[in-house]
Amino acid sequence: MYTRRSRAVLVVAALVCSAVVTTGITGGVGAGTAQAASESKCSVSGSSSKLVVKTDRGAVKGTTSNGVRTWKGVPFAAPPVGKLRWRAPAEHACWKGALAATKFGAPCPQLDNAGTVVGSEDCLKLNVWRPDTGTKPRAVMVFVHGGGHLQGSTAQVTGGVTLYDGATLASKGNVVVVTVEYRLGSLGWLADSALAASAKKPAGNYGLLDEIAALRWVKTNIGAFGGDPKRVLLFGESAGAVDTCLLMSSPIARGLFSRALVESGACVAADATTAKRAAVSFQEAAGCNTAAKVAACLRALPVDTVLKTLPGSIDLTSLGRPRYGPYIDGRVLASDPLGVIGAGKGNQMPVIVGSNEDESALFVRDVPDANAYATALANAVGPAVTEKILAQYPVTAYDSPLAAMIAATTDPRFTCSARNTVRALLEGQHQPVYRYYFTHTMDGGALRLLGAFHGLDLFFVFGHMNTQNYQPSAAETALSDAMIGYWSRFAATGNPNGGGAVKWPPAKTGADPYLGLDSTIAAGDGVRTAQCDFWDSLTG
Repeated sequence: MYTRRSRAVLVVAALVCSAVVTTGITGGVGAGTAQAASESKCSVSGSSSKLVVKTDRGAVKGTTSNGVRTWKGVPFAAPPVGKLRWRAPAEHACWKGALAATKFGAPCPQLDNAGTVVGSEDCLKLNVWRPDTGTKPRAVMVFVHGGGHLQGSTAQVTGGVTLYDGATLASKGNVVVVTVEYRLGSLGWLADSALAASAKKPAGNYGLLDEIAALRWVKTNIGAFGGDPKRVLLFGESAGAVDTCLLMSSPIARGLFSRALVESGACVAADATTAKRAAVSFQEAAGCNTAAKVAACLRALPVDTVLKTLPGSIDLTSLGRPRYGPYIDGRVLASDPLGVIGAGKGNQMPVIVGSNEDESALFVRDVPDANAYATALANAVGPAVTEKILAQYPVTAYDSPLAAMIAATTDPRFTCSARNTVRALLEGQHQPVYRYYFTHTMDGGALRLLGAFHGLDLFFVFGHMNTQNYQPSAAETALSDAMIGYWSRFAATGNPNGGGAVKWPPAKTGADPYLGLDSTIAAGDGVRTAQCDFWDSLTG
């Protein structure tokens, strides 16, 4: 089992939470074509081509293939370089002529799994897909990728497929799909006091501000691409799901989207003290703490130095806080996000929240026996509560010590946090809330060994199950079509039901209804209730 599972982990080592793909940079605005970025409006010439679309900054020319029009690498904000590094995204300069929007832009700078710096700071681009026919405005689905706020990109290639390519989702769902880049790691989240002083605004949360800028771009421009700006679904997975939920609580994101879908992400943010402590450590490690002008010193650092100074790490089996990510800054995030939502002060909208059965399977290494299980658990959650957790998750209740470890780390981070998010939403708003639980194990191939692991649902949502040349079964194709149907109907109407699909019951107070997503789709009530009650008892 050790050898087979290790091989399976290698197969998906480039999945959502840990993969980085280096892509070429889309041709940007050429020399001499940019006008002043401060201009509120740009002069944009028209075109008779259906592939040339006018945005508020200039025209973009896309491509068409298999009945879907695509525009890639469309700028939604100015490159955050030089004096704009570690600042809120600024308006992009105007450009003349039609910008070629035919290739994905560069990923935002990050360390790949080998510790190599990839990407470019000129990365604030988005991509759009829409069906080639029809003129009636379609619902819009804006996706935020995962990667622990450290890695990932819209052009991510996993097992030979571009996982977030929106063509299939746009075509089968009859929607407009948008995917967004945002700043990562220390470039996206450094809460440094010197940076705050120079900007006269709280530092950090630049990644969230990038996502907000992209949503503003959608509100202004998506109508020209055939989208309906009044029907915008924001959805994300892992770190992207975290950000989606946080933006439901953000006052400056109000009115920018009308539905939200949270896939495998807790609605949590670090406190200001923790975030600022990490920034102080970064400043000292970078050698800028003694500079006369600390902010200028930080902005002058080479990007390689920035990324390799106190790099973060992704560990979804730990209950600790990551070094970089969203924090409660008093502006973008006014206070505890779940508290804001539960108090009815969040951005009111229909919401879907869900998780996968074996989220941690991608990250937990082999646990051969009970002693190794106890040690791994203590390393993941700390020794103080290990004995209680071992009693709740005994090896004898699972097929193996490894399976027990996966369950004991999946439940608190994902399964039970989903229930807590649903409960806060029910308490704080009158809009409908829906919960799903994805339990499908692939019918064949190496991925089968990992169960319903973190990110597996994305292959179904985006219709790209042929990773590693895998041939999906008829049941898996049907499950993918069903999920695309639920997701796209929710984007269009705020209700995932319809189209003859199995009825998805809305959440309600005092119960835990959900939709089970597997080869057989069925509604149920109560997802690992005893285990989640246990975790509530530890934190309550």
